[in-house]
Amino acid sequence: MTENDIFERIRLKLHNLSNSNKRIAQFFMTSCERAAKMNSRDIAAELGLSAATVVRFAAALDYEGFGDMLRSLRDSAFRIAHGPMKKLRESILQHEPVEEVLHKVVRYEISALESDRLEPVNEPFVRTAKALAGADRVFLAAARSSFCVAHYGAYMLGSASKNVFCISSSAEDRYDRMEDLSDRDVALFVSYHRYYRDTVDLARYAYRSGAFTAGITDSAFSPLVPFCKEILLAPNRCPFESNVPAMVLMDALILAFTQARAEQANEILERRIKILMENGAYTKDDGDGKEGNGRKKKIKEKKENSRT
Repeated sequence: MTENDIFERIRLKLHNLSNSNKRIAQFFMTSCERAAKMNSRDIAAELGLSAATVVRFAAALDYEGFGDMLRSLRDSAFRIAHGPMKKLRESILQHEPVEEVLHKVVRYEISALESDRLEPVNEPFVRTAKALAGADRVFLAAARSSFCVAHYGAYMLGSASKNVFCISSSAEDRYDRMEDLSDRDVALFVSYHRYYRDTVDLARYAYRSGAFTAGITDSAFSPLVPFCKEILLAPNRCPFESNVPAMVLMDALILAFTQARAEQANEILERRIKILMENGAYTKDDGDGKEGNGRKKKIKEKKENSRT
């Protein structure tokens, strides 16, 4: 993606756009294929704006005119519509033997994580990592297949800080748990196509509450974009479901967070490990694959106490 891409231009300028222009930008990002087939009057009628406002939106994105912007939108819509589907069709038609599937998946994942593809994400990543390090509280929210990424991130970040919370976007109490958000809090959302509505709505709520909002998603036209101060793009370029790109970004945020809070993180981690060890949370290997003597002694004592 380059700055000539309309969605990249929107991402770079979104925070400085007027309210009317933000409505147009959101329409382009959420309905790009439909918008690409419309003229300025159609778009204006769809959004309840004037045609002149739609034309001026092109200038706000530094296009020479509406026609130039529309061509860029059509190019992006075509690429989005056909690129992933082409790969998926090719994958289905290959009929490779099961012995080759593992190697194929590894090759795809390695290709998706090549450093040059992640380079455009680095600056938003740095800003997000710094915001996390300085936050009073951190909230991670997602739903469905993306929830595993948020849950993992919250668990690991929680090893370095007390004030980290994981929220399911579909939970009934999701707004209650985020009701007192402030600009000292960070809310990180994870959502991939087809973009779960509750996650987007929760991001909108957090953004309007003044929190620093960031999103891990797969495209600059994701509906998360208008409600996130930073977007970390980790598209799944594989012709199958994969959370690996999102997990890599989450691992990087975790590492940056724990390094920034090294002293506090170490104290919390040591205290929690001590509590877990004292309460027999982990098994102990006595050399023969069985539980250690300490654990077995506790079990024996419980049995004897129950008899008496």
